[in-house]
Amino acid sequence: MKTLKTLENLKSHSGLRGIYGEQITPQLAYLLTQAYISTFNVKEIIIGRDTRPSGLPLKYAAISAAIAGGVNVTDVDIAPTPAILYSIKKLQMDGGLIISASHNPPEYNAIKIAGKGGLLIERKTLNEVLKKFGEERITNRVGRIGHRDIVKMYFYGLIGNVDFEMLSKSNFKVVVDPGGGAGSITTPKLLTKMNCKVISINAIPGIYTRRIEPTVESLKQLSETVKAVGADIGFAHDCDADRLVCVDDKGRILGYNYSMALAVWHILSRRKVRSMVINAASSRIFEYLAEKFHTKIYVSKIGEANVVRKMIETDSPLGVEGSSGGLIWKDFHLARDGALAALMILEGLAVSGRKPSEILNEIPKYHMEKVNIECSRNEAEKLIKEKLKYLAGLGELDFTDGIKISADNWWIMIRPSKTEPKIRIIVEAVKKEKAKKLMKTCLNLFKTKN
Repeated sequence: MKTLKTLENLKSHSGLRGIYGEQITPQLAYLLTQAYISTFNVKEIIIGRDTRPSGLPLKYAAISAAIAGGVNVTDVDIAPTPAILYSIKKLQMDGGLIISASHNPPEYNAIKIAGKGGLLIERKTLNEVLKKFGEERITNRVGRIGHRDIVKMYFYGLIGNVDFEMLSKSNFKVVVDPGGGAGSITTPKLLTKMNCKVISINAIPGIYTRRIEPTVESLKQLSETVKAVGADIGFAHDCDADRLVCVDDKGRILGYNYSMALAVWHILSRRKVRSMVINAASSRIFEYLAEKFHTKIYVSKIGEANVVRKMIETDSPLGVEGSSGGLIWKDFHLARDGALAALMILEGLAVSGRKPSEILNEIPKYHMEKVNIECSRNEAEKLIKEKLKYLAGLGELDFTDGIKISADNWWIMIRPSKTEPKIRIIVEAVKKEKAKKLMKTCLNLFKTKN
């Protein structure tokens, strides 16, 4: 059985994550579920998953542990993470478990924990759950299993947050690339309901014909398809559809930050938003947009739960993880949602009557470089501390999340990944040459070739 020490290396923002069969197993799912229901004393929960084949044994292990502990389970099976979180809130459940490793490769899987209201738990709460890991929880009462399709309820919620009539009249042509993930069963259908002409690629659930994470490298087919069919825009998700990356009408792959900038540009220009929260790795694009529309910005640590907590603390209606293509709109639900971001962007195009490329031409260009260095979590933290003395003189230091060094026209962030054994380095600058030079400096410091 895994110890608390070994579990430390598997901790993600709201649960445990690792390679299936080696680190994440049905036994671990069973024991973590027991610890979860014991910590929260839940009576009714939802359990769902993304399209990874390993999600099936993990789901059934979690269900077995829950009903053995006297908990009633609603099995929603394959659904986007935001849809599962939304259903926890709407159905007034005590919480839920989501079997999904999000953007990680197919060999990974994870168990994410949500509490009441469909909010993912924070790291402090996860630590409390893990203290009970391995404690047996079997009662005389056996829980019940029910099954429910939550897609229709999720669609109603989403559509209620945009101008359905205006969108329906716009007749957008959209290419959707859900990457074989849970968005395969929702986003194309949702956009069809909005009277869009939808062309789907890589949309067979559980068949991964591209890299799961929607990056510039993995979305070349989407770019080519958008250009070939003359689409207004292209949308791509990761495996659980909480992320969104766009391809504009010219076939340009926008990346996480500029995709979210399209959504934020529309929301801030159309709705009165007093303040918004971004994570520490988000582009300065959002500072520009906030200043343009007189919106105050708060900065949180990276991670959906951290952004949500800061939104609650500051009473901010909008949250953005530009670094991971995540949009959170409080009026709908406090969860990152790729489909919601897509609808907000389409509404913006409908209201303005403009193409994505035309809107983007008005937003300043920032150049971002990202590199991951393979390294265990313990080694990563030690190595970053060792290099701090070399970084301190480059600019203003910020320790909100890892180390961030900033100057007027650039910034560098170096931090241990919370989901993979890597050091993540992000550099952003106004000039592309400066961004590349700064990244080279960082790689030389860590003695790593790009």
